[in-house]
Amino acid sequence: MAARAGGSASETDKWWRAPDGMPTEFEASGDDATYSQLRFTSGAIGQWVNDRAGHGEHRESRVIHGSKGSIVAPGDRNGRPVTLHLDDGSVIADARILEHAPSYRLGPVAAALFGDARPWTYSFAFDEVDQRILALQLHELADCVMHGKAPEVTGEEALADVALAYAPIESGRLGRSVSLAEVIDGEAAPYQAEIDEMRRRS
Repeated sequence: MAARAGGSASETDKWWRAPDGMPTEFEASGDDATYSQLRFTSGAIGQWVNDRAGHGEHRESRVIHGSKGSIVAPGDRNGRPVTLHLDDGSVIADARILEHAPSYRLGPVAAALFGDARPWTYSFAFDEVDQRILALQLHELADCVMHGKAPEVTGEEALADVALAYAPIESGRLGRSVSLAEVIDGEAAPYQAEIDEMRRRS
C-alpha cells in the first residue's frame, strides 16, 4: 500500500480529496478482507466482516441486535441519527430515540461543543466534528494530568482494542480461534511477527 507522510493537515486532506492527486495504482501488500465471529464472555455472538476487495457496490453497515430489536449506526461523524428497528415493526429514527435511552447524557464539555446534553443528531461538517472530538480528548488529557485521574479509555483498554483488530488476522494465520489474552500476551502473534520483522529490516 502507498502511504504519504508530512505536510499540514489541510494539505494532506486536499491530497486525499483531489481525484487527480491520488495514485492510480497501489501495490497490494496487506490483508483486504476479514470475516470473523466474535464470542463474548457473556455468551453474545458478533459477526465482523470487513471486506475492501469486493467489486461493484460498496456496502458498509453496523448493526447491533438485541432481545427486542436492532440498532443501525449511520457511520462516522455525519450527524445522522441511529435507527431503531423494533420487533413490532416500528422504526424510530428521530427524537423519539431518546425515550429508549433514558440514561444517555453527555458531559458538560461535550454538551457545550455539540449544543445539547442529549443530542440525537447534529449538523457539522466532517472536519468540524473532528475538531470537537479532538477538543474533548485534549480537555480530558489535561483534566487527568491536573487531577491525577485515569482517562475514560485507559492504556489497557486501548491495547485490547488493537488486539481485537489484529485477532481475526492472527486467527487466520494460525488456522484456529484465538483469545484476546493470547493476542495481547504475544502467544498468538504470527502477523505481528511479520510486522516486527519488517521493522527490523528497515
